[in-house]
Amino acid sequence: MNPWVSMWSHPRTTIRAIVETQPTRGVLPLAMVGILGYLLDNGLLRLFRDADIALPIGIPTAVVMSAVAGPVGLYLFGGLFTWIGRQLGGRGTAVHIRAAIAWSLLPLIAGLLVWLPALALWGPGPLAGTDAPAAIQGLSFVRFLLGVWCIVLLSRAVGEVHRCSGGMGFVTTMVGALLGFVILVVVCLPIVFLAKAFLARCCGA
Repeated sequence: MNPWVSMWSHPRTTIRAIVETQPTRGVLPLAMVGILGYLLDNGLLRLFRDADIALPIGIPTAVVMSAVAGPVGLYLFGGLFTWIGRQLGGRGTAVHIRAAIAWSLLPLIAGLLVWLPALALWGPGPLAGTDAPAAIQGLSFVRFLLGVWCIVLLSRAVGEVHRCSGGMGFVTTMVGALLGFVILVVVCLPIVFLAKAFLARCCGA
C-alpha cells in the first residue's frame, strides 16, 4: 500500500497501516509542507502583491513560518484531538493522532503544487485577488475542494485512530480546532501584530 495514493480514497485503512508499522514516518515534514501550502494558499502574499517584494520576502517568510508552525501546530492539535477524543470514548494515542493529522494534509500539499505554477505564470498580484483571470478563479475552486477533502480525510483518520466513526472524528477535530484557535489567538495575537508592523515597514521601505 502506497500511503501517498491510498490516503486519498481509503484514509481509514491507510492510517491504520501507518500507525501499526511506522507511526512517526514523515510526520514532521508533512506538517511543515502542509502548513506552507496553507499559508501560501490562504493569502500570505496579499501582503506582498508586488513581485519584487513577494518573491524575495513573502515566500521565504512563509517557509520560515511553516518550519515553526508545522511542528507546533502538529503537537498542539495532536494533543487536543487526543484529549477530546478520549473524553468522547476514543482510544487513540498522541503519536497516532499526530500521524493522522500529518497524512491528512496531503490535499494542502497538492494545493501547493497547484499554487506554485500559478505563481510562475501570473505572479503574486492576481493570486492575491487583484485582476484575477478566469483560470485563477478555477484554480481557487480546485483549492477549495482540496481544503474540503482535507477535512474529510482528517475526520476519518482521527476516527480510525480513536476507533470511532468518521462523524465522531469530525466532532473531535472541530471542537479541537476551535479550542486550538482560541489558544493560538490568545498566545499569538501580539506576535502577529508585531510581525505585521515589521513586514509593513519592510514593504514601505
